[in-house]
Amino acid sequence: MGALPNPRPGTGAVLDGERSGITVTQATFAKLELPVTEVFITENEINFLAFPDVQAAMVIFGAGYGFENLASVEWLRNRVIHYWGDIDTHGFAILNQLRRYFPQAASLLMDRETLMEHQVLWGVEPSPDWCAYPTDC
Repeated sequence: MGALPNPRPGTGAVLDGERSGITVTQATFAKLELPVTEVFITENEINFLAFPDVQAAMVIFGAGYGFENLASVEWLRNRVIHYWGDIDTHGFAILNQLRRYFPQAASLLMDRETLMEHQVLWGVEPSPDWCAYPTDC
């Protein structure tokens, strides 16, 4: 597995063992038809950089909120999408936002079991994203 240097938000890498990194405009990305069946989107840069190789998959460094650029990428609607974000209110708000555009998006390592296994790392979230309803996030 190779690593990519300092990715910008929106940078993607095809997880083909060669770590083929791409940074393209939104218009170019929308026109691509990559030979991947799964797409992993990460909130955090370190998760993007350390992501393991997965056959027929790619990883995108999402860097938090703002999936409007991906919304027009029609080929993503036919892919399995996984979102890996923080297990905090912002991570779940970001997942909710992604699901507005791609309802098939599933969370990755953002479940109760993962949360409880890492209780020693819990802290207080300084600025929670309190949403009255999921549609408000």
